Amino acid sequence: MRIVPISTKVRLAASMSPSGSWRSRLAWSLRTVADRLTGQVTIAIEVKASQKIDEHDIATAFVKGMEVSKELLFEQCRAKEIESLMRRHQPHLYAEDKQ
Repeated sequence: MRIVPISTKVRLAASMSPSGSWRSRLAWSLRTVADRLTGQVTIAIEVKASQKIDEHDIATAFVKGMEVSKELLFEQCRAKEIESLMRRHQPHLYAEDKQ
């Protein structure tokens, strides 16, 4: 089995620097405005591979990756909420943190 070299870039509209062509800068500026209007975040995914990869396969892989990320974020939020409740109802457990 031959391993296909692949590189990916994931960029957020809000984190784009003003570089590249004027069309690229204009497009990212419009995406940033759209993100502010909708309250969502635009993500650009650039995939370069030595072999042709179907766009559907790329989209499927990234959707699954985002699902895993969502689960991890959910677990972090849950852990923070549990810690907050514990700090409120069992402050003696966290007495060392205050020192």
